[in-house]
Amino acid sequence: MVEADYSTHKSIVFAIREAMILYLFDEKREKDIPKVTEHFLSVDDYQGDRVPMPVVIKEVHSISNFIQDNYLGLKLNCLVNMEVLPFYKSVSECIRPFSRVNNELPFLLVSRLIYRFFSLITQSIELKLTAEKGLLRFDLISNAADIMSKHQIDGAMVLVYRII
Repeated sequence: MVEADYSTHKSIVFAIREAMILYLFDEKREKDIPKVTEHFLSVDDYQGDRVPMPVVIKEVHSISNFIQDNYLGLKLNCLVNMEVLPFYKSVSECIRPFSRVNNELPFLLVSRLIYRFFSLITQSIELKLTAEKGLLRFDLISNAADIMSKHQIDGAMVLVYRII
């Protein structure tokens, strides 16, 4: 069961929708744009910057059932404009001082920033950072494994990869 307090930031909902349109153009399926937009749920019904996770999950299921692409989560999150996401902006602001002095950023620092700020995007996936045998590993743990689709988990994995 999904905890009522879990939510997703509206910016990622909009970024995924934009990526969906780009995907349809890439796949030569422009004619499906009006049909896909019918599956978009109204985010205006929710105050603030967040949408309850069950609403987002419902939209993802509806769109993925219509599109029928086993790699939709991967493909869409590769097309997402990262710069519009508060998550990306937060991490970028933290690492900006390092980029001005041409220092190489420690992987551990970037990983910890991703770990700390990822919930700005979504609380559907919890990141766990584990150091083991001199290596660093991200574990992606679903907060709604019984109803989430693989597309959401794949998408979260791609976003973590892209920011690194």
